[in-house]
Amino acid sequence: MRRGPRPGSPSFELKRAGTSLGKKGTTIWGEGWYSSAWAEGDQYVRFRHLTVTNQSLELIAYPDSAGWASLSGLQIIPSGSLPRTNRPSQSC
Repeated sequence: MRRGPRPGSPSFELKRAGTSLGKKGTTIWGEGWYSSAWAEGDQYVRFRHLTVTNQSLELIAYPDSAGWASLSGLQIIPSGSLPRTNRPSQSC
């Protein structure tokens, strides 16, 4: 997880049924955070290949160095709506 002193670099944790699936954060290095060309790990985080069946999901946004826990958007895509080539082959 990359997280540093600069405000605006939040980190997130995703839990399924109370079990952590990992922590991810946005970059604090260089000016990538301000770029209009969005890249994973710079402006957003992504949790891939999740299987959820009648379980709770909890997304925790941890505060940055200024004390703000921010979330600008959220997208959830059911695996059935993805083309077959992009569907996860296993759960993680």
